[in-house]
Amino acid sequence: GVSFIEHLARHPTTARRLAHKLAVRFIGAHVQRDDAVVDAAAQVYLTSGTSIRATLRSLLTSDEFAASANRRIRRPLELFASKVRAVANPTWNGAAGREARGGRGGATDGRNQVPHWWPDPDGYPDRDANWVSVGSMIGRWNMATWVIHGGSNLFTTDWTGVRNWTTGTTIGEWFAAACTRLGVTVPAAARDRMLDQLYRTVDSPLTQTGNRWAMERLLVQLLQAPDYQTR
Repeated sequence: GVSFIEHLARHPTTARRLAHKLAVRFIGAHVQRDDAVVDAAAQVYLTSGTSIRATLRSLLTSDEFAASANRRIRRPLELFASKVRAVANPTWNGAAGREARGGRGGATDGRNQVPHWWPDPDGYPDRDANWVSVGSMIGRWNMATWVIHGGSNLFTTDWTGVRNWTTGTTIGEWFAAACTRLGVTVPAAARDRMLDQLYRTVDSPLTQTGNRWAMERLLVQLLQAPDYQTR
């Protein structure tokens, strides 16, 4: 039995199937089974003794991967994880996280990617079209509000740490630092409108107690930005 499994693991068809699935995951659904990037990864899989690490290195150092930046839609669970990484207190309580499984379900329920709920053995769809619609975008925007305003009991937010994303003293400097941290581009005119709605300008002083409510609302909008839906 072990010999047969090892035979299957080292079969060229297995190598190409795995290489293709990983290429779709990290590069995009447009990648075909006979593309050069898949050929290269499949060959590395076979010559490395079925090493997934080596196979991923082949894909993640390819020109095709570099060209895919900001073109793949983040699936809901990935989107939620990225938001947690962006704002959560770095002191993670693993025990509390295990007890708060409902928080993860709450974050992804309605976005159709509750962990382990896909009924078939092929896993959740890995094509962008499955995750982009009017309803799903509303769900993504709601997720941003839910995370920033403490809807999940998975983590806490250290707002002193959030304020210290910049060493500057103005809300404009903090806004620029937040955009850099989140990988979001906001034109100056749009930034000024966002600040004006909060009775702020780029030169408004950045204080800890007086601007937490403003930082919360700005972060919600940044996490809802089109740039943040992709990776």
